[in-house]
Amino acid sequence: MPEAQKQKIREGNLGKIMSIEARQKISLAQKRRKHKPLSEEGRRNMSLAKKGKKLSKEHKKKLKENWRTGKMKGMRGKIPWNKGKKYPQFSGKNASQWKGGITPINIQIRTSFEYRLWSDSVWNRDNNCCQKCGENITYKLVAHHILNFSSHIELRLAIDNGITFCRPCHKAFHKRYGKRNNTREQLLEFLQQMA
Repeated sequence: MPEAQKQKIREGNLGKIMSIEARQKISLAQKRRKHKPLSEEGRRNMSLAKKGKKLSKEHKKKLKENWRTGKMKGMRGKIPWNKGKKYPQFSGKNASQWKGGITPINIQIRTSFEYRLWSDSVWNRDNNCCQKCGENITYKLVAHHILNFSSHIELRLAIDNGITFCRPCHKAFHKRYGKRNNTREQLLEFLQQMA
């Protein structure tokens, strides 16, 4: 772009009246842009894009094949660069976030398969509903430890030490009685209160 044009743009043309010749030039350029004739292939593509137009079975088959092989735009059908590759240089001790294998025991237990089994067993025993309010939407349920998880290590995965609460009731229980030194008496008192 010439320097004179850049200067005009910088100064701005706001509030200035264009000459008739300038208006005609812009109008002509716009008309050319809008009414550019299409080639035969362009016309065919335009007609396929029309709403409600039925495609032939052969055309659908070609489209599917091109989509699957990745000839069309997008990533569908393409094989990821790291498929089937393992990178030991970036895993375990060599990972950037490695902190010496210090995952807390609490997290190890709560993410274990046995803990998931315990939780499911408690839910099934209580018919998948909150024992306080009767809520039965599964994603809202929590398996609550009657005698708290941190103090009673031997009872962490005992099914008799669990009860099903919905999230609001579970939160209300811990808000009232705290998270430490919970007892069965507190649970019975909580369940006897009006919902």
